[in-house]
Amino acid sequence: MKDIIRTAISHFFIICVCIMFFTALINLLFGAGALLSDNAYPWSYPWIIMLSGFLGALPTLLFYFKKEPTNKQFLVRCIIHYFVLNALIISEGFMISWFDKPLDVLIVWLVITVIYVVVWTVTLLSNRSIKKGVNTALEKFNEDEG
Repeated sequence: MKDIIRTAISHFFIICVCIMFFTALINLLFGAGALLSDNAYPWSYPWIIMLSGFLGALPTLLFYFKKEPTNKQFLVRCIIHYFVLNALIISEGFMISWFDKPLDVLIVWLVITVIYVVVWTVTLLSNRSIKKGVNTALEKFNEDEG
């Protein structure tokens, strides 16, 4: 359980950074007024980013398994995770009034999807690095014992 909580916290920070990056990129490409009616971000904006990061990281708890999942179980959880994540973030968008037109929902969905891919890529690369380190340590241990 500690590992999944650590992963959720890691995802929170990755998601928050991605949200800030995409907000800055969209404002750079389409002008500061594209997403906001004036040129200044509201005082609530950092809190909205953190809420979005929390809501984005919360479904990570779906990946808590008591025993090693099969590939099919893991894939099913990934699909459920993606749809729960979209439902939470888009619901947040409606509650906070992010959307003025249907295209806004599509843009947010695309950003969610890109951030989803970034988070999974970082997680997989991180896990690969950890796995490589553990394997190297085990090989060294086995050499020392033999």
